[in-house]
Amino acid sequence: MGERLAQAIRPPVASYPRSMASKGLEGTCDVHFSLSTRGLPYDVTANCSHAGFEKEAVRAVSRAEFLPEIRQGVPVESHNYVYPMEFRLQ
Repeated sequence: MGERLAQAIRPPVASYPRSMASKGLEGTCDVHFSLSTRGLPYDVTANCSHAGFEKEAVRAVSRAEFLPEIRQGVPVESHNYVYPMEFRLQ
């Protein structure tokens, strides 16, 4: 195994925040994070169109799992990932 970029094996799954749904609010988030050598997210932060989505966006990405980045056949920590999320009412 030579090189590989990180890949989601269990992508983030967010729940719609009840308080935002009751207000009829929709929004988007850019969730920033780093990955450990085991593919686990850390230093997760969210920049959302409404602050009410931030906690759920961070929770969802924190629970996701990725195949880590591989460089020269070795798993490495990797940084500066951004996962876009949308919160839309049905």
